[in-house]
Amino acid sequence: MSNSSSSFLNFFSQPSSSSNSKETSKLLSSSNNNSDSNSIVNSITNIFDSEPPKQPTLLEQFDEQTTLSFKNRLIGCGICIGVGLLFSILATIFFLSPTTFGILYTFSSIFYLGSTFFLVGPKRQAKNMCVPNRAIASFLFVASMAMTLYSAIGLESVVLVLLFVVLQLAALIWYTASYIPYTQDLMISCCKGIFAV
Repeated sequence: MSNSSSSFLNFFSQPSSSSNSKETSKLLSSSNNNSDSNSIVNSITNIFDSEPPKQPTLLEQFDEQTTLSFKNRLIGCGICIGVGLLFSILATIFFLSPTTFGILYTFSSIFYLGSTFFLVGPKRQAKNMCVPNRAIASFLFVASMAMTLYSAIGLESVVLVLLFVVLQLAALIWYTASYIPYTQDLMISCCKGIFAV
């Protein structure tokens, strides 16, 4: 009994020898190996227990492939605005020829609308156009552009071209006003004041 107690006391009283430090490092390394093997086992079981990854839909794949960087979107927006401005200038030159004016003015509107699709993104812009307070104006704007082109190219009717150009402009103003708070209400009250007189 005295031998065992003295060896026990000697163990704590003596500075740690190299054999003790080797044993300690072996214990630590074996515990690390055990934790590594446990983590490997856990990751393998997680692989087999988890659900397979979802396959992206065709729309998601298309969206991923056609996503532009912010710089490319700005370039596309700038090009559309530039081309739209060119068509606007040409439309004012041909103002006295209503059918040519209607065609050029409609193309300028199409390019201006295309610039917003580049800047905001097509899905978001389409959602913005379908918001309840913009849906009617959006529909009238797109329909009047189509009808202006049809009236100018298919029917060659000057009266209808001018009518649809005016409708196009009114729908665009109403649509733009929906982005500024209280502007549509102000426009309604102004119209009521004008027509009440």
